[in-house]
Amino acid sequence: MPQSSLSNSKTASEPSNNAHLTAWMRELENRPRSLNPHISNEVAHLLHEDDCTSDKLAKLIKQDPVLCLQLFEYAEQMLKGREGEVQHIVHLVSLIGLNAVEHQVRESSKNPALNKQAGFQEIIAASIFAAHISASLLTDRHHANSERFFMSALLFNAPFWLMWGTSPKIMSRCQVLASRLQQRYPALSIKKLGFSIPDLLSQSGSFIHLPVMTQKALMINPQKNIHLWAKALRYDDRALAQWFREDKTSRMFFNSVEMGIYLINQYVLAIYFDFNGKHIRRYSQLLGLHLRIDTDQLKEQCLNLASSVSLPNSIPQSATPLYRMRQLHRQPPEDQQKKPSSKTNNAAVSNTQSKPLKDAESSTLPINQYIRDIRSSHSIESAFNATLLACSKGIGTDHCLIMNVAQQAIKTQLCDGFTSDSAIMSLSCERNQQNNLFDQLTRKPACLSIAASDIDKASRKMPAAFVEALTLQPCAFLSIFQHQQAKAIIYCDHSQWDRQKQHQLKLIGKHLTQALERLYKR
Repeated sequence: MPQSSLSNSKTASEPSNNAHLTAWMRELENRPRSLNPHISNEVAHLLHEDDCTSDKLAKLIKQDPVLCLQLFEYAEQMLKGREGEVQHIVHLVSLIGLNAVEHQVRESSKNPALNKQAGFQEIIAASIFAAHISASLLTDRHHANSERFFMSALLFNAPFWLMWGTSPKIMSRCQVLASRLQQRYPALSIKKLGFSIPDLLSQSGSFIHLPVMTQKALMINPQKNIHLWAKALRYDDRALAQWFREDKTSRMFFNSVEMGIYLINQYVLAIYFDFNGKHIRRYSQLLGLHLRIDTDQLKEQCLNLASSVSLPNSIPQSATPLYRMRQLHRQPPEDQQKKPSSKTNNAAVSNTQSKPLKDAESSTLPINQYIRDIRSSHSIESAFNATLLACSKGIGTDHCLIMNVAQQAIKTQLCDGFTSDSAIMSLSCERNQQNNLFDQLTRKPACLSIAASDIDKASRKMPAAFVEALTLQPCAFLSIFQHQQAKAIIYCDHSQWDRQKQHQLKLIGKHLTQALERLYKR
């Protein structure tokens, strides 16, 4: 189909164009699946290992939702005309066999390359996160096998993946629109695509093979049952219980597994694309009602899951669930007072600056929430992810870089504040160079602060690759050790780097070191 047939956008006031929707559905049905090449290579490698099992394969396949969809569709063709359905990913692998998995991976590698645009990566990350939430929270709510819900929730956003593969330019415009106008992602379609997303989702079964549970969830449309959603949002607990006692159909519909999958995916999409928080609050309330927990418990459990979810390496740090939840779930001040006059405000600032800094804890209240995440980390990866957030958001750095210290080289591990094409992304410096600042940092734990006046002198002691990759400004370097061995070097900079930020960085390093030692002893 020519690209022009998909690019004629309509305004929000124009009606949905059925012919345009039909054209999209036809294109999505015939669209080749673009797999993650790194996951595909790992799957192919594992298939030739002697200890390859369905469980190990399923763990890898979970990191590429598109591969999961590809294998599910193949399995459905095998089951055509028979009773039953694929229950979960391990069942899927066992059903089709290892040879079929290898064949599907090999054939799919001939398809167009994986879409690397930010919006596509965010949809993939959101799908994986929603699947993990479903496997955990829906299991407790409906007392069933967690794997039963994982795949159904994982494939909920499959139409979005295919839309990104079909027309990335149009979808990227929707992404920009979501960021600027702070709208919920699915609501943007009428502006750029000319039809309503629920109209497309409700007909997904005509152009893509999905689990029955997923198809039922995709057919849920709040616009067709406004009264139910309004009551669920506005009734208090007593009135809601009374209504459910009187209306059995509404009670069964709201408490169904399909509704849980729908609400979890909408909640996660809001986390990724609703920058003003309206839909996050709405869906967290509805999801809490469905799961029978309050919104604070929901947030806490989702934060714990966000810190432990396993994502493919292609997902940037800014698209991880933990990063998004920390950005969009900021709590407003409890006692928000009127802004003081400029004269009073200046006096307050002056008094604050005149007070000496007593200790690090007194100046780091904004980062305490991030430090708690570091201390409660369940893996080394989640500890460093939490550290990046603590530095970039808690301290408020312009740039933050966490470098992994290996035996022969020092390489970029995580970063924030740099552009995607920055040379810092692929930084690799040789270790153990004499008279080198990095060599000094790897010999013993240290925190070095560099003022603006010392940048030229200090840069001569830094690796050339590092100096060339970024524009130096007032900054600090912190070396992290685990079990007496150099583990990482943290670089933070800010145009107004000061003693307070230095103390905050030291405090973060202290708690990170403690977390790493605790994880090492496990």
